[in-house]
Amino acid sequence: TSPEESLLLADLHARLGARRPRHRLPDWRAAALPARVRIAWLRAELLGDPTVLRTEPAGELLYRAVRESEAAEAHRPDRLVAELVDTGDPVLGTEALRLARDGLHAGLLAPAFVRGLLVRLLDAPDRDVVTGVLRELAEPWAT
Repeated sequence: TSPEESLLLADLHARLGARRPRHRLPDWRAAALPARVRIAWLRAELLGDPTVLRTEPAGELLYRAVRESEAAEAHRPDRLVAELVDTGDPVLGTEALRLARDGLHAGLLAPAFVRGLLVRLLDAPDRDVVTGVLRELAEPWAT
């Protein structure tokens, strides 16, 4: 398939896979695909199974896949945000904060759940993440 077709397929898998647990993806890692297409496939994988974060090496491919993800697209937004927090990576911590905030305001994540995740992010090594967490915890919903 062409890169354009692969990109379209990855987007379809991201949309459909998020609604079907244990949805199997093609073996995209074995193919020589352009970076943009690899990002789309990784995003589809993350939205369906956030435990991929446990084995996926940190780097631009992962960072871009997470940045292009939305809480509403994930099969389990709670698991996606929790797995991002558990990585301890500053870039992924920033994204966990963004997705937690978005999931909360979209009604996908409960305030108590988000508050618990944010408290865990207070130990993040990145000052910007901690500052963002403190700002969010100062919001009326967090009290």
